Amino acid sequence: MADDAPLPGFLDPNAPKPPPNTTSTVVVKSSTESNIQEESWYTSRWRPTAAYTYLLICLFDFLLAPLGMPFISMITHTTNVVWVPLTTTGGSIFHLSFGAIIGISAYGRTREKIAYDGDNEHGTPPNRGG
Repeated sequence: MADDAPLPGFLDPNAPKPPPNTTSTVVVKSSTESNIQEESWYTSRWRPTAAYTYLLICLFDFLLAPLGMPFISMITHTTNVVWVPLTTTGGSIFHLSFGAIIGISAYGRTREKIAYDGDNEHGTPPNRGG
């Protein structure tokens, strides 16, 4: 299983290293700037949109609907109306799948940022000061 693809500069052990005790300035575009210039709208915004959608679904299913059911039962003159969360039916597969989608996409986005940030002139990730 030999993969002949070249390694990124910061992972390549044979990449040239900057000389020690020298001062260098590395100018790196922020990831937001690079996303706007290089990616389409859908590619750059689907992850936050999926996360906000999941947040709204959970807020409705676990907060708004259970708190609103007593008011609905007062209006319809029924008793003992209990809200059953829609997303927990079926063994909570909804939450498992959304968690997998958001988690894997966040991991993939982190890998994309590391690959982009490692593409500077010295082949090493820039110091973010944190």
